[in-house]
Amino acid sequence: MIICRVLADDDDWDRVRDHWERLAELTPSITPWQSWDLLSRWWHTQRGSRQLRIVVVETDGVVRLLLPLQLSLVAPLRLRVLEPLGMSEEINRPRLALGMPDGELLTAALRLLWQRRHEWDALRIDEKIAGDPEVAVLREFARDTKSWLQAVPFHPCPYLQLNTPWEAYLRSRSPRLQKNLRAARRCLEARGTVTAERLDHADDVMRALDILIDLHGRSWKHADSVGLSQSNSYRAFYRDFVEVMSQRKQARAWVLKCDGRPIAATLAFHQDMTYYSAQIAHDEEFSKCSPGTLLEAIELEDLLVENRFRTYDFLGGALNNKLRWTSTSHPTERLWFVRKSLRGIGFHTAYFVAKPLLKRWRARSATA
Repeated sequence: MIICRVLADDDDWDRVRDHWERLAELTPSITPWQSWDLLSRWWHTQRGSRQLRIVVVETDGVVRLLLPLQLSLVAPLRLRVLEPLGMSEEINRPRLALGMPDGELLTAALRLLWQRRHEWDALRIDEKIAGDPEVAVLREFARDTKSWLQAVPFHPCPYLQLNTPWEAYLRSRSPRLQKNLRAARRCLEARGTVTAERLDHADDVMRALDILIDLHGRSWKHADSVGLSQSNSYRAFYRDFVEVMSQRKQARAWVLKCDGRPIAATLAFHQDMTYYSAQIAHDEEFSKCSPGTLLEAIELEDLLVENRFRTYDFLGGALNNKLRWTSTSHPTERLWFVRKSLRGIGFHTAYFVAKPLLKRWRARSATA
């Protein structure tokens, strides 16, 4: 017998922790962004007006799946959207369910959500890669409930297989990138001695995080409130998470200095055999010398020499900067499961009927 229930209170976080961590180890393609450590901290400090909806699926008294979801209001129609926990604008490779993939159990969870459909109008999941078994289950469930399932092209997720010697890898990159790296080093060396430091120890990673935050304050990201420049509360949340990851020896930082002054820094998390590039910032005063690009090259060279990880995952977003380092990426989609509520019909009509028609009309008008 399959038993499903929904947890909606803040007190439920501690009740599901052990199940969450056990199931995360069984989940294919899991990343640090689906960890209990990150999402529990994010929820208690950054959730805003979102409401908690964690679906628990068990058989024979054992929890087999968790669906960590949140209920959000999406403008302009105030569409009530169920989505994986976390900020939709974060690059976090979300998953619908934690645990071994099981279509029957996932369908049971979706049926429970359908029984509670008075609460929501749509289900949204970003960065879904073709062939993901969750997509097939959602498609079948949409047919059964006579709902819409729409797939919208989303950003690619670049990655690099770390199996090539550095010199051979560098020769495979564009002549322009190779030239820019040489120019960046000459530019910085003209201003002072250039050094780069890799930091793996927990205390050193936390020290590097302080440097990274300081560099954010001296970069374009501060003016645009990007990443660690969002708010004091976001930085506090992120610091707690980095501390956990560094204590687990799953965090690494790099700091680039010119005459002893930090001018660029990166922060990465790693899990199993994958290295995730998470943060980078540089001092705007040194922008003409491209210190961030040079530090990325130093980091990549070290990874190829170290030969510890199989994959460098650049995550999505800022694609021009990332695609210069790799020619491989996963195309992804944003999935919309839309039920035929009043808001759902309005949303589907506006975004998947009227908007494409308007786009085609404008294209014809431009060529007329």
